[in-house]
Amino acid sequence: MIKKVLFIASILICSLAHSPADAFDDYKNESAKPAITSARNIAMIFHKLSGEMPDFYKIAKDSTEYKNAEPMQKASVLNSQVDELKSIYNLISLQEPIVVEVPVKLSKYSYSNKGFFVENFKERTFFSKKHGTTNYAMIPGGLMDKQWLSVENEKLALQIEEVNKKYRQSPLTMMLYLAPTYSDSSKQTKIGKKDYWLIATDVKDVSLYLPKASFPIWESINLKTDDSNNKRLQELRNLRQ
Repeated sequence: MIKKVLFIASILICSLAHSPADAFDDYKNESAKPAITSARNIAMIFHKLSGEMPDFYKIAKDSTEYKNAEPMQKASVLNSQVDELKSIYNLISLQEPIVVEVPVKLSKYSYSNKGFFVENFKERTFFSKKHGTTNYAMIPGGLMDKQWLSVENEKLALQIEEVNKKYRQSPLTMMLYLAPTYSDSSKQTKIGKKDYWLIATDVKDVSLYLPKASFPIWESINLKTDDSNNKRLQELRNLRQ
């Protein structure tokens, strides 16, 4: 009887050890998920990139913390916000990427070309952040070069495809690493019905995550800029037209 119980228990342990949730462990990268760049930091990046000293008091008064503060606490909150903004501004390095996270919908896996297309990425795609009442738009240069996800391992591809089918309930997400290159503080740009301060960026890397996961299941390798690689990307895009 004891042997029978132990045998059943060993079967249960084995089945749990190979549950679908663990199916991606073989592909888990060692680099943990980075923090998303906050709206406050993006505001400071915008000003530092433009070369103009920001009006810290104006930005602080536009913050949610200041607006929600009790009347007797507003002065204290304002000074605290200004000190924090100044600290962020002084510490920010324009060599560090802006990190954004977006839900992504992938195409069906291509067995002939070994990969997926990110269907969300379009020529006019941009990423936005709002600090207080001010909108910032990050224009991702080179985004379309990251539209193709090369996945040689078909087992991994099938597992990604299964998760991708549940896009509306629990989508895959993608972290994008954007190198800030230029901002113009002279005039806002209207996109749709909103006015934005624009930040030009270059997409350096992307990584793909399962819902609520802490480690990527796929990461990009910086694409070469040689003619053969560009030609290959164009050929893949042409197949979808």
